[in-house]
Amino acid sequence: MKKIFLTLFSIIVVSLCSYGQVGFSLAPFSSTIGIKTSQQWRFGGEFRMTYSLVGANGYAKTYSFSPELQGFFRIVNKDNVKLYTGLGVVLRSSYQKDTVSNINKGVSYSQTGIYIPLGVEVFPLEKIPALSFTAELSPIWYVQSGSYSSSIRTFFAVNYYLGRKKD
Repeated sequence: MKKIFLTLFSIIVVSLCSYGQVGFSLAPFSSTIGIKTSQQWRFGGEFRMTYSLVGANGYAKTYSFSPELQGFFRIVNKDNVKLYTGLGVVLRSSYQKDTVSNINKGVSYSQTGIYIPLGVEVFPLEKIPALSFTAELSPIWYVQSGSYSSSIRTFFAVNYYLGRKKD
């Protein structure tokens, strides 16, 4: 956990010092944080991490981690609205921790998924041009131990970009 915070802190410091254009996203409904590339580039990418407490009883807690990596192409790339599509990969895994002896019991399951996002990013506030809202709809296909499943996933996030350059 310490390494994650140190890495995020390093990215923020480097982007502020170099006037880099990196964005951060927070999806409050899905417990997801993300780091994305510049809002001005037509091609871009985003790394997201989802964390949740899946279940708990008196003796064990089950946690879920889902790192994902997405590449996207902005079909519409205007200053106040961006429409994008792309390809993403997600790895869903969970582990159990014994609450009595504080021992990790290991990974319970693991799934790999591929998804095709279709999303819109809107910059509604002229006074805060680095703030945006994202809504995304994605068909997603999972593979787990030779079996397949699919679903439709929705995603809503608040984004903030550091170091936005004016043209």
